[in-house]
Amino acid sequence: MSKKGSKAIAYQAFSVKLNIIIGFIGILIGLLLMPPIFSRYISLSPLIGSDEIWLWSFFSFLALMSLLLIFFKKRIKPEIGLLFFSFLLIISLEVGTRIYLGFVANPKLISQLGKLTYWTHPEYSAFVGHPFLQFTGRPAKIYEGNEFLGGLGAFNNFGFVGDDFQYNKEDGVIRIVAMGESTTADGWPLILEDELNKKRSDGSYRFEVMNFASGAWNSAHSMVNFFLNVVEFSPDFIIIHHGWNELGIRNVYPDEFRTDYSHALKYFHEPEIYDRYLLRISIIYRYFKILFDPSPQWTFLGASINHERTEIEPFFQNLNELKPYRRNIETIIDHSIMKGIKVILTTLPHSTDESSPLFYGHTSIEQCNDITREIAIRYHGQIEFIDLDKLMTGKMNHVFTDLGHTTNEGREFKAKMVQDKIWNHSMELRRYFEKAYPKDQSLEYKKGTVEYYEKRIRRDKDWLNIIAIDARRKNRNLEELILENAQYMARQDSLKNQQE
Repeated sequence: MSKKGSKAIAYQAFSVKLNIIIGFIGILIGLLLMPPIFSRYISLSPLIGSDEIWLWSFFSFLALMSLLLIFFKKRIKPEIGLLFFSFLLIISLEVGTRIYLGFVANPKLISQLGKLTYWTHPEYSAFVGHPFLQFTGRPAKIYEGNEFLGGLGAFNNFGFVGDDFQYNKEDGVIRIVAMGESTTADGWPLILEDELNKKRSDGSYRFEVMNFASGAWNSAHSMVNFFLNVVEFSPDFIIIHHGWNELGIRNVYPDEFRTDYSHALKYFHEPEIYDRYLLRISIIYRYFKILFDPSPQWTFLGASINHERTEIEPFFQNLNELKPYRRNIETIIDHSIMKGIKVILTTLPHSTDESSPLFYGHTSIEQCNDITREIAIRYHGQIEFIDLDKLMTGKMNHVFTDLGHTTNEGREFKAKMVQDKIWNHSMELRRYFEKAYPKDQSLEYKKGTVEYYEKRIRRDKDWLNIIAIDARRKNRNLEELILENAQYMARQDSLKNQQE
């Protein structure tokens, strides 16, 4: 046999062995990508959306290629085997990195890595477009991206914070609607409801506060929302707490300004994420993304609702830009008076600490507050007015977490100021209900019922967050898990009562 022939035989034998080795490596890596194994030991975060389908597809591809290399080892050229091996090396690097991070990374980094891929799925976005309101919260989703609103609970059936809204108003219910922006969506209306109900002498009536506020909304959003939603719930009172987000439509050339705010706002759409699929697939890419760009522009709501534009300086010089603000608030008040709804108008307090985040907007808030006071004077005797700005601004800087958002102490103070007004001006209604429905305990959430525990879960920040995490881990509907937990607690109460 010639020397050339011997080399050919040796090369073929080497190629056969190489294909077999690569084939078995491919099978091993494929097994690691099987969804039951991958989700338990490698993923670092729950599988969502079509992740499981993609993993089964990868597993099938690797298994098929590996079996072809093993059973057709003599027919497949080693170049193809080496190319497949290069692909396996990339996957091995990804899998190895995930295993390594699982052992050494801190929980905060693991959470960041998981959330970044979670947010690339439009169906898991906290917000959804609306044909007239631009956007609302996505029902059953928790807004985790905002430290001021995160943890309050899932958005309700209408896309707002708090319990689900029902059009029907039960006998003996004094219904109050809070309208505003994130400084109202932050939870103080819930405190208001609790405090008002604590003051009752019996169960002949109860107060119900519905929070129709939304982060990033301005007075135009609330005006449209008032006509499309609020009036349909037959409120006895409405609270108007606006004045910050008007700055988002300001600082524009006069000939470009539009009173419908279309110069600044656009229809809601899911953000364009150019590296969406790379973020979902590669933990290495995701890690460096967090390292060099921890807060991509697409993770902010503004990217989905605001036009990209250059604001003219100096800021907030043109007061004509606030004419729509006056129009919006007065329109709500006019129609409320016409429908017999009692209006409580408030100014918006803010921090005077120049080092506060977002402090640049204080001038616009002060200008809106001046207009709000003028409106209060115009409607004197027809509405109630609370100058929260005068009561808090410059006197309670310690309660502000930035220019306008507050700690729980600040929220309690707002609730207390509004509570006193409503209590004093609901006397006629309360007396009527006390006569019509004496000690009607059916209006109470009876302790031990499923309804009682559902309400407790939705109002308990820690409890609700635990259930929300469990829902994501199990890829379950949050509302279903809330109901299951409430049913379980109610059963436990029932068993306890039977034993007693």
